[in-house]
Amino acid sequence: MEDQIEHIGVIKKIDGRKASVVVEQSSACSECHAKSMCTASEKSEKIIETHIIDDGKFYEGERVKVVGKRKLGFLAVLLAFILPFCLIIVLLVVFNILQFSEIWSGFLALASIIPYYLILSLFKKPLKRKFLFYVQKLN
Repeated sequence: MEDQIEHIGVIKKIDGRKASVVVEQSSACSECHAKSMCTASEKSEKIIETHIIDDGKFYEGERVKVVGKRKLGFLAVLLAFILPFCLIIVLLVVFNILQFSEIWSGFLALASIIPYYLILSLFKKPLKRKFLFYVQKLN
């Protein structure tokens, strides 16, 4: 399904209709045959809180599929990376137009992302309700 993001993971904990799933993320080159010679390969584990909507019984330690909507992935990238980057660039231009020194322009533009992420953290609960992941049985 093109409109979904899917990852395979293992259920770590089940709490009612919610499950914590451990998903292993790896860089593109971590599957390379020369990864032992390269320092660029990287793997990390992420814990994703998911909702159980399937009527099937799930158990801790089970391998499952974690599913989310692709458009929410684009929204996450927009909020986490693109908007802060645009904020920094706009503020750099504004501070240069206002004839701040380059050092102060750069410092203030970079410092502007601190209140951005603080404001974003105030919306943590509504964003958590919007960014939903579901767990499904593997076929």
